[in-house]
Amino acid sequence: MNRISRHRCVADDICRVPLTRGLYALVDSADYHLVAQHRWFLWLSQKRGSLYYAYGSNGEAGRLKMHRFILGLSDGQVADHKDGDGLNNTRDNLRPCTHRQNMLNRRRRRRRTKSGYIGVYRQKRGASWFASIVVRGETRYLGSFFSPRNAAIAYDNAATETGGEFATLNFPEERLVVDLAEEHDLARRAGRWPHGVNYHRHSGLWRAYIQVRGKTVSLKYHKSQEAAARAYDRAAVEYFGKDARLNFYP
Repeated sequence: MNRISRHRCVADDICRVPLTRGLYALVDSADYHLVAQHRWFLWLSQKRGSLYYAYGSNGEAGRLKMHRFILGLSDGQVADHKDGDGLNNTRDNLRPCTHRQNMLNRRRRRRRTKSGYIGVYRQKRGASWFASIVVRGETRYLGSFFSPRNAAIAYDNAATETGGEFATLNFPEERLVVDLAEEHDLARRAGRWPHGVNYHRHSGLWRAYIQVRGKTVSLKYHKSQEAAARAYDRAAVEYFGKDARLNFYP
């Protein structure tokens, strides 16, 4: 550490490696002498928009990427920058991964929608929101919500399930669950309550029903709206367990 110029050190354990265009890459001080053996340049990745990387020349072997060089990866192996900053090559920010895991953490996937959250969009009709996620090129619908925050939580849960530690989240520091009580309250205010109930004018009764795997399951007719709503709740718990959206909460 004593031989490293002070102006190259950001902290006791982090150093700056000068690149072209007046920019720097960050590395651990323990790796500084390793990377100092090469001259490094700034590289703008066209495939990833405005994401910058540090690369150098490796003779006949061609281009040498700093993050791969630090991890000692061979051809065909992939490294990921946890924070999405291609110039932060400290070891805490680097991790070996598969190509698919690297794609999950791509900066362009982190763009937020007009809702202010990743993977949350406003319904074309009505005041509700829906969440969706792309998994292996297929868009999966995650449900409709009255609160965009709850839709964002649903997205995070699905992203964590499919991408694990490589998932890009709306709330990366927290593990949250959809607030069903809040959804219930908002549904009441919007006049969209109760769930799974409609009025049958010819008989004067209330019909209860539930959607399961794209099919409508009839839950019989009832004399009151409340009785039909409670029939829906029983079926919702049976089919969906703790994830059921209910009309009445304990």
